[in-house]
Amino acid sequence: MNFDSVDGVFFDFGGVISVSPMAKWGETLYPFCESVGLSRDRVLEGFARYRRLWDGDEISFEDMYRRVFADAALPPPSDATLAEIRRFDAASWVDRFRPDTLELMKDLKGRGLRLGILSNMSSDFHRDFFAPKSGAYRELCDVEVISGFERVCKPDARIFAIAERRMDSPAARLAFLEDSKANVAAARSCGWQAEVYPDADERRRCHNLRTAVFLKAAFRPSRADCVVGAQHFPFAVFGSSSSTASGETIRSTSAKRREKTGSG
Repeated sequence: MNFDSVDGVFFDFGGVISVSPMAKWGETLYPFCESVGLSRDRVLEGFARYRRLWDGDEISFEDMYRRVFADAALPPPSDATLAEIRRFDAASWVDRFRPDTLELMKDLKGRGLRLGILSNMSSDFHRDFFAPKSGAYRELCDVEVISGFERVCKPDARIFAIAERRMDSPAARLAFLEDSKANVAAARSCGWQAEVYPDADERRRCHNLRTAVFLKAAFRPSRADCVVGAQHFPFAVFGSSSSTASGETIRSTSAKRREKTGSG
């Protein structure tokens, strides 16, 4: 990726600005749904089948779950049941935010780049959850492109064209950080520079380097390769004088630590 030519950077919301709650749903959403007869598999099937309709403002959150219940041949859920599901599902996406992303956004803003949020979310989610809770991130942004207002969702190429017009930049001069591989591929097919953003746990496993972030590579000469599980992420390393001075990779640093500790 050639970040030297980037004028604007778009961030996804769920998983990038906020911490995805789905890993915790086994303690919250799924048990509640199972208590009213809806299995975990049915919830996930409904997520895959209907979520984009809600994100695009084609149906309401409540109608989305009514369809999920109907698909499972269950009676329509009560208003109280839907309110609890909304609490465990929709509201959980703003329970925790990523300070590492906020730090990155502040840094990029300070370097003169324009910032934007490009996210699949319904207009009611934007109103009820995103806008009230995301002020620190939103105030750094010049542009918001929200699927519920545009009535088109990622990975549709039309939403990337909207973002280009809104940012007043050509595709080749825009970057996108997103947790969905499909949406990253879609952005790239539209001519954008895009990368899959590592989740917070992956970032911590990369030795918790405060500044091991993709876009910093645009401004610093020293790079490092971090292998997390089976995935490979190109990171810039800075904010650590020993790393930037020597040009050593995170991987080689890990090896030296193992030699000292004798751990495998």
